[in-house]
Amino acid sequence: MQVKKTLLCAVLLLQGVHAAAAPDFPAYSVTDLKALGIWPVVMNQKGEVVGLACCGRQSAGVQFYASAEVRDLGLPAGGYANFSPVAINDSGWIVGNARKPSLPGPNNEQFSDAALYDGGGWTVIDTSSLGHPTHVSGINNAGQVIGNTEHWPVLTRTPWLYEHGLVVQLTQASDSAASDISEGGQVGRQARHEVRARARGLQRAA
Repeated sequence: MQVKKTLLCAVLLLQGVHAAAAPDFPAYSVTDLKALGIWPVVMNQKGEVVGLACCGRQSAGVQFYASAEVRDLGLPAGGYANFSPVAINDSGWIVGNARKPSLPGPNNEQFSDAALYDGGGWTVIDTSSLGHPTHVSGINNAGQVIGNTEHWPVLTRTPWLYEHGLVVQLTQASDSAASDISEGGQVGRQARHEVRARARGLQRAA
């Protein structure tokens, strides 16, 4: 058939190209994380993976995969029932949203608190001065965390930044939200306008 001949010619041509100048393709391997009992959610540039327990692994704690091993990081202290990972930086710091079943929200949803795992333990980010509930959006390699506090029932959000134990309000409440943070500290918003807040240049109250 003509199709087979064309395909054969294409394969031979490709082989000829490889014979003339063989490129240096990277080697890849496949790891079945489900076989290790982890459902992957996010991954950093080092190949470290954060996820949830699955496939027979019984745990409500956060699952961390690195160096061919799975570690159970548990949950933040304070009666939280589960944790939803959002991002991990290249130092292995993890941010996400921790939920308590005792804090029902609108439509019987669970209110959440932002939480950070810095490799040594958990920190619940206190954004109570801005409102509740709060949700993490991301973290950069400098350890700067961004998120948004929601205001019910008007459905506005207040973007914030967390660094070195301090929470900084980035803008007034609006219908947009802080969505990402660059390595230089610029914060992007899900809106027509963009907030450029360089974290290290922000003035903080003593």
